[in-house]
This record gives sequence, C-alpha cells and structure tokens, in this order.
Amino acid sequence: DLERIIKVCQRGKIRIKQIMSYIRSKEQRKQQVNLVDVLNQSLTLLGNVIPSTITIKKEISDSQCFTSGIFYQLVQVIINILTNAVHALEGRTDPFIKVKLSVKDESSPPKGHNLKSEYIIIEIEDNGCGIIKENAKKIFDPLFTTKSEKEGTGLGLSVVQEIIKRHQGSIKVFSKLNHGTTFKIYLPHEKIFCNVKEPKQDLEKKIHQGHGRTVLVVDDDKHLGHSLSKVLQNIGYNILLANDGEEGLTIFSKNKNKINLVLADQDMPLLTGIEFSKKIYKLNPLVPVIIMTGEIHHEKNLFLGQPNIKDILFKPINIVRIHKSI
Repeated sequence: DLERIIKVCQRGKIRIKQIMSYIRSKEQRKQQVNLVDVLNQSLTLLGNVIPSTITIKKEISDSQCFTSGIFYQLVQVIINILTNAVHALEGRTDPFIKVKLSVKDESSPPKGHNLKSEYIIIEIEDNGCGIIKENAKKIFDPLFTTKSEKEGTGLGLSVVQEIIKRHQGSIKVFSKLNHGTTFKIYLPHEKIFCNVKEPKQDLEKKIHQGHGRTVLVVDDDKHLGHSLSKVLQNIGYNILLANDGEEGLTIFSKNKNKINLVLADQDMPLLTGIEFSKKIYKLNPLVPVIIMTGEIHHEKNLFLGQPNIKDILFKPINIVRIHKSI
C-alpha cells in the first residue's frame, strides 16, 4: 500500500544520505555540532522505522553539548547503530533502546582513548540478542556481517568507525549473548563562544532585531521548525509556521503582501525548498527566500539560480548566522 511505499522510500533516502555523505566526506568542512540535536534528529528520522513495541529511553540533556564535526555524518552513525539495535530486538520480550549523552572531565579518561580534555560519551544500549565474543572482535571489519546476502554487505559499522576516527573519537562495543549490546562513542567536547556569557551590548551588535517583520518558516521537522520560530519571536519577528511545502504555499498565498522573508527547508516531502520557492515566486516575486539544508555538498549555484532565493544556510543553524544572512 501507499504507506508502506512511503516508509521504504524513507529508508532508502536515509541509506543514500549515508553513502553520499561518506563518499563526499573529504569535501565537507567541520563545524560546531550540537550532539543533542544529532541524537534527536536521528530518532526523528527513524520514527517510522522503529516499531512501536520498542520502548525508547532517552537520557539526553536539553542543554547544548558540542563537538567539532559534520552534522549528518554523525547522524548517520547514530542511525546505523539504532538500526542494528532494532534488528537485534526482533522477537524479544519487553524490548528497549536506551540513548544516553554525558560529558566527562579529563580526570577520568577512558582506557585506551586519546582524549586530552573533557570528552563526550554517547551510549546506545539494547536488550536484544547480543553478539557472540568471536563476532564482537570483528564487528568493525569491512565486509564482516552476520546477515544474509540479501540483508546487507557489512559496510555499516566499518563506515561508522571511520567517521568517528575522523572526528578524533573512538567507538567500543560491549555485548553479552542473549542479554544485549551497548555501543559507546567517545568524542572531544568543544566549549564554544555561545556557552560564554557575552556583554549584552556585544550580543545586540551581532543579532539584528526583527522590528515586527513577518517571517514564514517552512520545515517538515516540527521540533526544529518550532525551535527556530521561538528564537526569532524572542528577537522581535512575527512568525508564520508551516510543516511542509503545501501548507507553506497555502499560508503564503493568504499573506503574500504581509510576509517579509521565507526560511524554507530544502529536504521536505511533497515540495522541496526550491520547488516551493518557484511556486511562491509566481505569487509575489519580491519576497526573499533563504534555503536551509543539512546536505553540506549542495552547490549554492543550484539554489541561487532561482531569483527569489537569496542565500543557503547549512544546518545546524545558529541565530548569528541567520541574522547575518537576513
């Protein structure tokens, strides 16, 4: 049926993102990545894939926790491990997956890890079938797999380990047959300027005020769209929020002479950001559009060829970057 086809396409989209991200990794630049967003985004992407019978236990702080890296490469790491956990839980009683994020100081460095300052631990635990000792030693080897030929190639965890190494981190697996598995990812903790309280005058110089202008935010990720809207409202913008391109088109047509700016996600169902931009251009060509995307390899020229698209911002987006673009 249609719902099943959509779910299969979603899985395919995730897999293609993983492959393309890995192939193009040398072309991508690292930036400050909030691991809270990485974990929440990973769980959101797998929302339709994880069976409702599996309990998700989250121990993730609402505060910011940064490392230097590439957002969607880290998302693909988490998605890969979560997917393996789902497979391991097939047929289990009271299945669960626990996702935990914590920061440790340099006084307790993990054994065998070259982390010289504060470090981050991401733990993903399941109570699935576990891994036999012999296989646990080979689990990160290229092409090693316990799956049948139809189910996979074994590239997943070897790519995961390579990505973590490129982020100056490491990954370990702890497993007991018939009791479950825990993956622990160790990454450097990066303290950034936004964790330091700046004088109010300096912040006001960096962030322009909205002065009551109206911004239409279009993003199919409800959590991200709501968060971005809240931030913009707090600095004086009036916000209209849409959860996909078609809803955004309806809102825009009713407010085409009132909207001053559109922030649109590129990777949405129904209408992509650029398709949405073309449609609203016909309704009011004077309203500028800023495209938001997590795909760092996107060429700016692809978007800037559309007259009303004025800029492209790569996720995760901080408020200073948005205002610089505005």
